[in-house]
Amino acid sequence: ALRVRQDPEEQVKAAPASDFKMPDFNMPTVTTTTTKLTLWQEVLYNTSLSLAEQASEWAKAKGESIMDEARDMTQPINTDGFDLQFKVDVRLKKGACKKPQNILTSNFGTIVVRTTPKAHDEPFKCKVEFKAFLLNMAQSTGGCKVETLLPLHEGGFYEISVSRTSESCCITAKPAAGLMGKMADWYKEIGGRLAEPVCANRTAWIKKMDFQLRPVTEVYKVRSPAVHTSNYVQQSGGLTLSFKAVNVSYWKLSKSDLVSKFKDAIQESVAYVAAIGLHYDNVFPAIKHYWDDNAFPDDDDDMDQAEISLPEPSEEVQKSETLHQKKLATLMNGTAFNTVHSDIEKFARKGWGSKRRLSLFGMKKWKLPAWDTAILVQVTLVNCGTCSKEKTSLESPGTAGIIAQRIIRAIGDGSNGKATVGTVSVEDVVVPGKLTTCKAFQCQTYNANNNHRLLCYGGSCLPTCCKPRFCSQ
Repeated sequence: ALRVRQDPEEQVKAAPASDFKMPDFNMPTVTTTTTKLTLWQEVLYNTSLSLAEQASEWAKAKGESIMDEARDMTQPINTDGFDLQFKVDVRLKKGACKKPQNILTSNFGTIVVRTTPKAHDEPFKCKVEFKAFLLNMAQSTGGCKVETLLPLHEGGFYEISVSRTSESCCITAKPAAGLMGKMADWYKEIGGRLAEPVCANRTAWIKKMDFQLRPVTEVYKVRSPAVHTSNYVQQSGGLTLSFKAVNVSYWKLSKSDLVSKFKDAIQESVAYVAAIGLHYDNVFPAIKHYWDDNAFPDDDDDMDQAEISLPEPSEEVQKSETLHQKKLATLMNGTAFNTVHSDIEKFARKGWGSKRRLSLFGMKKWKLPAWDTAILVQVTLVNCGTCSKEKTSLESPGTAGIIAQRIIRAIGDGSNGKATVGTVSVEDVVVPGKLTTCKAFQCQTYNANNNHRLLCYGGSCLPTCCKPRFCSQ
């Protein structure tokens, strides 16, 4: 920096030479590039489709058949995107280790269990690999890629166990139940060493809530003469659901301090419907203050700070405001200001002096925008084992009515309700929950929703979308 003193002579001495050129301190030019969406992005970002429709589109784009005739086995799977555990018996036949063979895969390509011939140089031997793909990390497995400790033999009969949490993923192979598994040559050779689990921990640069899997609702085995699977059993998992709370205004909820009561109502009603023994602390809701992505303002708007804008004040209010500005100017000049004040100006002088309050006087009742008449609710259930019974209960026709009644008890009903704009109802209950973007999720103090393009589902939407706010914000 060039320091210039107050003395004129010193100013001359400190002045730059005639050939001196000031460096360019302008801000760098920001360029915007458009990245072509990958296959998974094109399918998953189309949130207007149901999960089943998205899965069908995915399979169609990948050239995979979704018909049962093309599969040996199809089984449902329940997960919240983090916790998952299952096992399956596998018989590796001749040719299973010659090239990669899928043992299990899933819709959206989320889970892959397959043989990996290149993992071992010996013929007729191969390891089994488990991969799981993350929701917001393109084609990256995010560190969730593991393979069995020792190679397996063609002709062997194994029980493959897979587990995954928000911290790690693991795979284990051991002799399958029955005489065939116990007498296999590979078991005589390596004994019980094969049964040791192999795990990969979540990498440090991936945050816990970014470790969520792509959606997955079923696992299956594509028909193959080299690999036979049987006895698939899910051992643990989680569950998500979503629904639309109609005629509930997020703006009115927040202004009436009823957000916590609204969430409590969701927790209690979902826990009640899912299972009497499931405590509501195992239910985690997240709410988004609109339902349709296309009905809300663009991403260019600051949704984290968004408020309902007030209508233009009436002509009388505008005149009064102009009068107020003139009065202020004359007082600053030290001259008197004498005029006959209008009724509204007299009212303003009694305590409604701020511009915002003044603009409210004499206005007609404003109307909530169209997008603030419904709320998207995302919910995660944990500690429910395989969650199959809970899923069946939540898919029952009476679920929507029970949730709606509990919401009404908490926040009211009708157009004059504390947080409602009409008759409250619950619609489009979907298990597992539908995919949505982070656009319009509201964050708590000191957190900000900076990336509206992130995808999420379930109660983890809130920590996925809301990150610590930077000091610059």
